[in-house]
Amino acid sequence: MAKKYMKGLGYAVAVSVGIALSGPLASCEKRAGHTHAPSASAPAATSTHYTADPYLIRQYLDRLHDAHSRRQNHDAIEYATKLLKMGYDDNASVYLIRAEARARLRDENGAIEDYTIVIHRHPTWYGGYSLRASVYLSLEQWDRAVADFTKALELNPPAEEAAFLLGQRSGVYHSRGDHELAEKDYERMNAIQQDLREKEREGQKER
Repeated sequence: MAKKYMKGLGYAVAVSVGIALSGPLASCEKRAGHTHAPSASAPAATSTHYTADPYLIRQYLDRLHDAHSRRQNHDAIEYATKLLKMGYDDNASVYLIRAEARARLRDENGAIEDYTIVIHRHPTWYGGYSLRASVYLSLEQWDRAVADFTKALELNPPAEEAAFLLGQRSGVYHSRGDHELAEKDYERMNAIQQDLREKEREGQKER
């Protein structure tokens, strides 16, 4: 069961890290000399002052992005850790990337620790809870996974992510033996997906 849901972890990571890289980390990079536009979907950035050489920060950010894109997880962890030691953690995006790398290496405890920091920094962002829930899922810690998936849903994620979260929570309920709850989440997921398909068809007709 855990192996099945590692695919879910990959999807959740792709969605949430993608949002973070277009938003929070973009804000950080702009300060370090990069120019990416922030995203309104991402958690709001917080201000943190760092004293390290901006050129050195830029170098490590470039290396972090390269390692992350190439799935060089050990290198990504190394560069993320160096940036954090230099005080570069404006809005927890570096923790987010390091958590993903740790999860890929099956360092679940390290990933949970980093995702928890992200949640503390951005308690109203559904992505942190979704990602941590996926790690709990891989560990078959069903109750904790349900709690985090539920919290993520309470924070009103976009419809596509809501459908994904309902599908994940449905699977956890099924694993826990709560088949009635599993069926309810499955039906809600299908309803959202059907609504999305209908909207897509209507949009195509209008073109």
